[in-house]
Order: sequence, then structure tokens, then C-alpha cells
Amino acid sequence: MDISTIITSQVCGIPSSDVITLEGHTSEVFTCAWSPAGSLLASGSADATARIWTVVDWTSRSSLQNGSSKVLVLNHVKGKKKGKSNDVTTVDWNGEGTLLATGSYDGQTRIWSSDGNLF
Repeated sequence: MDISTIITSQVCGIPSSDVITLEGHTSEVFTCAWSPAGSLLASGSADATARIWTVVDWTSRSSLQNGSSKVLVLNHVKGKKKGKSNDVTTVDWNGEGTLLATGSYDGQTRIWSSDGNLF
């Protein structure tokens, strides 16, 4: 049996017109998760926040890139200093997309509603 050791690679370019940059986090983003509902994207960052981005209409890219997308900031620091222990390293939605669980290095899991309220 002959085994080929030649590796071929294909370049796959994504046009910049198909890319949307959501800006707001002030440090590295570790994780993202789409809501099962499809219009919400959650992200977790080393800036001690998670964010819920509302992305309803992908065809209106210009409005998203100009900062008019709705974003909820879920602050993991209340009354204590920001630091590595507050990095939000994981986010995940429940099956209905109504609740978001976030985890951070402070050892706590937080449960949030899709409108940004902490339970």
C-alpha cells in the first residue's frame, strides 16, 4: 500500500464584505456562543465582562459596523478590582436561548437572562 506524504492546501478567502467586527471588549475574547434563537451572540472576555450582542439582520452590515447593534454588558466585577480571576472564559446558552451561563476564573458560574439580568 502506497501512502502519499504530499499535503495539499487550499486557500479559502472570505471577502471583507462578509465580515462583521463587533467592538466593545477591552481585552482578549476567549469564547463566543450563538443562542439557539439565532439572533443573539454571547462573548466572554478577559475584561471581566460577558456581552450579549443582538444581530438580527445580517444584511444591514453597515449599521452593525457603525456601532448601532444592541449589546448588553454583563459585568462580573461589582465592588472588587478587576483582575485575572475575573476573566470570563466560558459562555453557553440553555436549549431555548432564554438563559446564559457564564464561567470565570473567580470560581463562580453566573446565570443571566437573555435581557442581561443576573439570577
